[in-house]
Amino acid sequence: IGMAGAETVNDLRGGATAYLKNQTLSAGNVTVTAVESASLTATTQVEAASSGGSKFGAGTSLAAAGVIATNVAQGGATAYIKGSDVTATGDVSVSASDTGTVAATVVNGVTSGDTAVGVTLAFNSLGWESQNVLFNTVDAVTGTQIANEQPAEVQAYIQDSDVQAGGGVSVDALSNAAIEAKISTSSVALLAEFGSDDPAQTVSVAAVIGMNKVSTKVQSYIAGANVVQAETGDIVVTAKDQSIIFADVHAPSMAVGISSQAATTVSVGLSMARNRINNQVRASVRDVDQVNAVDGAVRVETIEAATIDATSIASSIAVAVSADGGKAFS
Repeated sequence: IGMAGAETVNDLRGGATAYLKNQTLSAGNVTVTAVESASLTATTQVEAASSGGSKFGAGTSLAAAGVIATNVAQGGATAYIKGSDVTATGDVSVSASDTGTVAATVVNGVTSGDTAVGVTLAFNSLGWESQNVLFNTVDAVTGTQIANEQPAEVQAYIQDSDVQAGGGVSVDALSNAAIEAKISTSSVALLAEFGSDDPAQTVSVAAVIGMNKVSTKVQSYIAGANVVQAETGDIVVTAKDQSIIFADVHAPSMAVGISSQAATTVSVGLSMARNRINNQVRASVRDVDQVNAVDGAVRVETIEAATIDATSIASSIAVAVSADGGKAFS
């Protein structure tokens, strides 16, 4: 009998804030920047093997392995100018960006001469609160949202502030949150039995349940000012979300039974993966008395370019070879 198991929980929390508040400022260029680039990388590998039993008589060989891998990341970035009077001979720039990533790899391999069972539960999230394994499994299987959503917020704004720039004025919020998940659970049961009066029976099961979730809130704005003016450049307010989930899930199973008597083999492969991106992207200019781009343009832009690239494969092979009749179920 060979048995192995692993449970891992990784919880990453962070955030970045930069601001100019309640100030009267004159400068060449004014730049307020917040960058969040936290990264969580986790690898879990489990192997179980059993080679007991007998080729010429009764014997038992059992191998089983289970993995529970949970990775949670929460963060965000905020940059702002608030309650201030800003004058610049050049540009005024406020920018916030979040490039937080979760990269998770899980490998679960089981081999046996009789019965092999491998089961993996893998959960990765960005912008969600942590929850227990049972609730994660229910969410993955049924599509519910038991977990509390706590979006990774990326905000850039100018509020209650007058801004006069000799160049341009830019307010930019960008989210590049990413999850990369590679999950593999393989199970192989091989039995060759001769000289026994008992039928040969082999069972192989490989099962994966995986879930990847991203939640973001991206916004940029200029609000509550008397005047925002750019002499020679543009006034640009941009909010952009480029969140991505890349998921590659494999669950191959193979059972082979060879016997001089009857042979029965059962092979089951199960791959279940759920991927979700929830995002809010907003950009605005509001409650500003004067917005002047003297020699330029005023642009307010939102760009939503979230992507899910997912592959989920389950394969099952059962082979029974016998001089007295064989049955294979896959």
